[in-house]
Amino acid sequence: LGQWDEAGRMRARLSRRRHAGALATQLPFYDARLRLRRGEPLDRLLVRLEAVRPKLPADQFPARAAALYSAAKDYDGFIARLREAWQAAPGDPARRVDYALAHARLGDLAQAQALLEGVDMEALQGHGRPFAWWARGLVELRNDKASAEATLMQGVEGFLRIASPAAWSSLALCSGACALAMVRNGDRAGARTMIGRVWPVLKAHADTRLRAEIESEIGTP
Repeated sequence: LGQWDEAGRMRARLSRRRHAGALATQLPFYDARLRLRRGEPLDRLLVRLEAVRPKLPADQFPARAAALYSAAKDYDGFIARLREAWQAAPGDPARRVDYALAHARLGDLAQAQALLEGVDMEALQGHGRPFAWWARGLVELRNDKASAEATLMQGVEGFLRIASPAAWSSLALCSGACALAMVRNGDRAGARTMIGRVWPVLKAHADTRLRAEIESEIGTP
């Protein structure tokens, strides 16, 4: 929700205790994202995070670091880190989808399409499928296809079925793209309603391209 100060206070309380397992390797990335939002340079944060790399599978470190690049609006770095994660686990369809989605959002549409053509939807776990629909819908949206709305709506519906706040940012970004498809298909009222439902999250996490498109074509609540 962009409440960085409150998140920082929660992070400080967590730091007073020792943690094991997944949380022990997740907390440094949460801390880095908060520090980034408060103005600490990305390169300094990445150096500090290198201590965590040996504790993670080869694909997880770049995948987690990618979120920092995105928050810093270093979109070339964002795409490169997700390529690195996919190359470290080429048999994982979720990593392939993540890399395809990065290109669909901010990179090479032809590359996104080629990657998506190699995705076995049946091999994806249930929570991975909305990301595939989001990526496919974005490719259609960028290629001015009317079908983008229906495809992106599948992604929205999929994210809504994930009962965790961890899905909120993805839901908001996919909803923003879906709203653009709606307005381009002539449904301005529906597009404004959709944007209004996710705006508190979307305004904190939208990339510059999506934010500019929404402000230009739909407006903000």
